[in-house]
Amino acid sequence: MVPEYLPVFYQDNAARTHAALSMSYAPPAWKLGKALKYPGYVVLSPDGAWEVRFVFTTPRESDEISGRQIPGSERVRVGMVSPDDAERTLPIHARLKDRTGGPIYFNYFHSGAPSYLQSNESAVRAAIQRACDEWNDLLQNNAFELTVAIYWDDQLSPSTNAQTDPSSREPRNWTGLRSRLITNALDNFDVNADELDLYGALPLFSIPYRWGTSSSTTTTGITLSLPQLEVLYGYSTGNPIQIAFNPAESKRFTTQSRQFPVLEDQRDFQAIVTHEIGHALGFKSDSEEAQSFFYNYVSAFDLFRFPMTQLGTRAIDSTECDSGERELRIGKHAEIATALDDASKCYVAAVGPGSGDDGIDGDQPGHWGDYAIDSNSYIGIMRGANSPGINWWKNGRYLQLPDVRAIDILGFAVRPSNWIAGPGAATLGSPAANATVAKANLSLTWTSGSGASFDHVSVYDVGADGSRPQVPIAQMENVTGGTFTVAGSLLRPGTEYRWYVAGENQRGSSFADRRFKVSGTACPSDLTNDGLVEDADFSIFVIAYDLIDCSDVAMPRGCRADLNADGFVDDADFSILVVAYDVLVCP
Repeated sequence: MVPEYLPVFYQDNAARTHAALSMSYAPPAWKLGKALKYPGYVVLSPDGAWEVRFVFTTPRESDEISGRQIPGSERVRVGMVSPDDAERTLPIHARLKDRTGGPIYFNYFHSGAPSYLQSNESAVRAAIQRACDEWNDLLQNNAFELTVAIYWDDQLSPSTNAQTDPSSREPRNWTGLRSRLITNALDNFDVNADELDLYGALPLFSIPYRWGTSSSTTTTGITLSLPQLEVLYGYSTGNPIQIAFNPAESKRFTTQSRQFPVLEDQRDFQAIVTHEIGHALGFKSDSEEAQSFFYNYVSAFDLFRFPMTQLGTRAIDSTECDSGERELRIGKHAEIATALDDASKCYVAAVGPGSGDDGIDGDQPGHWGDYAIDSNSYIGIMRGANSPGINWWKNGRYLQLPDVRAIDILGFAVRPSNWIAGPGAATLGSPAANATVAKANLSLTWTSGSGASFDHVSVYDVGADGSRPQVPIAQMENVTGGTFTVAGSLLRPGTEYRWYVAGENQRGSSFADRRFKVSGTACPSDLTNDGLVEDADFSIFVIAYDLIDCSDVAMPRGCRADLNADGFVDDADFSILVVAYDVLVCP
């Protein structure tokens, strides 16, 4: 039998029918209002068996209500979703998917993508697949299935470039959860002493925490992500988790492979998807909810959230793990402990929005503290700030050890051996570093790094003085080392270039780079690179002049018409252009 989805809409308290499927359900009166707000979908499993399960979730509570079960039925879910999202939230039950190396799959909806991506849906899908594979390498042995539904939403706040549906989680009683964490760790192939010691020291009956300005309390309600529910309880609503991207984001999303450098006006799309999947898996704090109203739950992530000194992480011992208050106050420094008695296995958590207790602004608390990727203190993909112009990977990986350790203590099974090393860096040949070359066809040579399956080569124009935003002039993908020839017609006299060789294998990436300069005198007004400043250059300039701002996504890459490099194409640039236009021939 071919699997299919049958929509069921709850409009009143009478019988609900669709084709040959007929059922009735009468929720208690106080539940009826919630029931009427949402349509549901019945999913038939491949063998034709099914059951009905209704799930209602609000920010404060979550209740599971079973409907009438048809004799002989099993393994079918009814997913409760908002009406305007119905098209993109078809439930994907585990039995309807084939495992292909990991538990994470995706549905992608290209409608509404920004104009510069409209004709490149395959590149967007490839980037999403790479992000899923990043997690699948680590989690391939877990007994859960997660489908993420990724789409473009022009209703997102202008300050938000992407957002994971925050409601995709449910609470469970702490006493039962604690025993499941321990049992799950004992049964899994990734069992380690750190994890079991940490679980064993957690409180027996309730979790103490501090919220608001100084209020203290305890809770027995722990919120879990849907994948955590399936791993620890064998329970899933069958619904995908939604990840929305903002098509109006002022910086372009680059969907190139992670190897290429991210330019100043770009955001790393693959990194953001990888990051948002981390939230779907369980990187979520209930700190913010506790401040807006008394929300007496903490997330599984908060179980391990302890006060931290401003000077750095400290070791958490078994006594504090058992009876110490978890730090849920916004603006107060906190750390996530992934082991006992070892400060090196505790990691800085973001302090929350607004101003922290040392006067700095903070990111949402379901993240790591925001450390620079090029520093030794970089934590991992779940950092808070999504800055443009940076690669989010280090040492060939997006995911870092803190990401892995946190996912482990959140109840998932991880095997570091699945997390194989990335390739070694390529050895570059010619031209030599900082060489000056003639404006002619240029041969770039290199030897692939150890373990690289293939290489990507790219050449970037960094401007006459090396200060302009980098603009790619030539690229070649999926090669295995050797030579790449850059046409002389692409090279500008007096201009500096940077070339990269990026190696890639199943698990990671690496890159090596050099700079070289083309001999001769720079001619910035020659926008067509033909040695003349003429009508063709003037036509290109006029388009940029109408846009004015170099940060406008419609502006040609590199904003070369900004002749004085001040970020705008205006009268000052026009004055430079007309002088060169009168001369006609470049120096």
